[in-house]
Amino acid sequence: GECKPVFLVAHNADGFDKIVFERQLRMLDIFDDFKRDMNLSGWIDSLHLIRNLPCVAHVLKYPNARLPHSMNKPFSLSSLVKQLNLKRPNGEPFVLHFAENDVEALIRIMRDLNFHKLLAQTIIVYP
Repeated sequence: GECKPVFLVAHNADGFDKIVFERQLRMLDIFDDFKRDMNLSGWIDSLHLIRNLPCVAHVLKYPNARLPHSMNKPFSLSSLVKQLNLKRPNGEPFVLHFAENDVEALIRIMRDLNFHKLLAQTIIVYP
């Protein structure tokens, strides 16, 4: 059967993950093969999506205005984890900036913010 298109999701994909990941694939001369074999249609930057959709504001504690000084980046991965009071399955706090923990945190954020509904309201820009 026909393969469904694949989108890679990353928080700040446009500012970091996409650039680094694709650069590495090109350096290895496998970018085109990877894109074809994975049926890769593009990237979704969850940071951009969350920051720009007004329907997310009601879920967050500090959606519009004055943020505590410690939360000057209200849509960063660490701020979202704090605002949504997310913990690892064992009850421990997330230690971010380790790839596996960041992925686990992003999955939880996506679930808590009903990411599938956000995507239904979003126009995907293909690379």
